[in-house]
Amino acid sequence: MKKKGKTIIALCAVALVGIAAFAFFNRSRGTGDQPFAASLAVAVRGPLEERVSASGSFLADRYTVVASKTVGIVSRVYVKPGDRVKRGDTIAVVDERDSREALAAAEIALEETRRNLSVELASLRAAVRDRSLALDQAERAARNAESLKAVDGLSEEDYRKTVESFEQAKATLADAMAKLALAQGLPAGVEPSLDPSSDGRVISQSPSYRRAELSVEGARRALEGCVIKADGPGTVTEITVATGSRLLNETVVARIEDPESVMTEVNVDEVDIGKISEGLPVEVTADSMLGTTIPGTVSRIWPIVKNDGNGRVCKVRISLDLSGARYLSGASCMARITSVLAPNAITVPASALIPGANPPAVWVAVADGETAAASNPDGAADASDAPGETASEEADGPEDQAQQPQETVYRATRREITIGESTVSTVEVLSGVAEGERVIIDQLNRVAEGAGITDAARAARAPKK
Repeated sequence: MKKKGKTIIALCAVALVGIAAFAFFNRSRGTGDQPFAASLAVAVRGPLEERVSASGSFLADRYTVVASKTVGIVSRVYVKPGDRVKRGDTIAVVDERDSREALAAAEIALEETRRNLSVELASLRAAVRDRSLALDQAERAARNAESLKAVDGLSEEDYRKTVESFEQAKATLADAMAKLALAQGLPAGVEPSLDPSSDGRVISQSPSYRRAELSVEGARRALEGCVIKADGPGTVTEITVATGSRLLNETVVARIEDPESVMTEVNVDEVDIGKISEGLPVEVTADSMLGTTIPGTVSRIWPIVKNDGNGRVCKVRISLDLSGARYLSGASCMARITSVLAPNAITVPASALIPGANPPAVWVAVADGETAAASNPDGAADASDAPGETASEEADGPEDQAQQPQETVYRATRREITIGESTVSTVEVLSGVAEGERVIIDQLNRVAEGAGITDAARAARAPKK
């Protein structure tokens, strides 16, 4: 009987141990499932920023295009792309022979025009004098005819002819005076000058003489243009001629850019244009400048959207701070514009949002004994040192057990949130999650209310046995 009693006592003790173990196991499982590892993220406070990327190319805001001012064959080119030049530096030289011949021909034409005008003025003055003499003679004849007619010494027919000759002489003189006045550039009704000392002034103001002068001036400029010079300082970025090239007037010879005015223009997709504004910081990189990041600033946003073949874009100009960095004019580049969506926001990864939840919700990981930060923001616990359940792996001995990291077990709780601004990867939380709280960002299909969660990142850092 004693032996049977001892057996019952032993069985009861085993049952009690089993019950205690089951209770401890259930406590660690929470909802009845074994705790599993999931990635956790801490809700942080700070500016919510988004990077808007756009491609473009380098170009200069200030530049000069050097064009030829003559016609001829290039005899020598003095610069090459990349050279720095000052205003007045020689870019290229054109063979002068054609231009010198053209200038000589223009000067001969000018002298010929001057002589012809001098002869014309002299002829017109002589005509006026001749017509004046003829008028005097006709006037005397008319007076004599008047006297003879009074004493019947002249027939009526002869008298009429004498008077008509006098009238014709007056008309002829008036016509000669008008032609001289016209040649002298005088308005109608003004009597011309018969003094040849004014011919120089008259000739210099003549349209034909001025036209000949312009031809000489143009030929002289063409000769001077045989030495093609830089119109301003800068870097030569393009040379379009070579020795032996034939130039016409206004043929483009070179492009000179001011390196201090280099900027870039990029095409921003219309869905992103509302996220940026003038003055935002920019980082610019280029395949032609490996390892170099150029800081910049958005300086202008065009007010129109256009098609570029791949979509609808808006042009944005970015001023650059090269600080000595060498660039290649026309090289392609990539600009990353930093847009601040919210200056002081609590944010969590977008992957923390529970799929299909309406209103939006997340799983918050709360360690046992930890005060929920959502209800007590000032008491938000540090993610790395929070208290809670710990599950230590089985150790071989006391020393091994002391060295094993204590793994925190969190409990999942569903929390509805209000969302503000967002990017592709980050969401602003206006309410529902406080700064410092942890949210579960993967394994969401396995999470249930009260489920035990361990930090997958901490588990990955734990030393292997």
